[in-house]
Amino acid sequence: MSISTQSIFDSIPAAVLFLDTDGYIISFNATAPRLLGYPAETLLTKCLDAF
Repeated sequence: MSISTQSIFDSIPAAVLFLDTDGYIISFNATAPRLLGYPAETLLTKCLDAF
């Protein structure tokens, strides 16, 4: 992702998650950890089913 695209992505005030085909989080914006209540490094090990 380019720097400008990443900046826009991170400025969205909602949690945005990208998932793999099994439902595991593979990427997220800067707002996601705060809104979901998980540290950023922990989110990458979570499946959408955990929420």
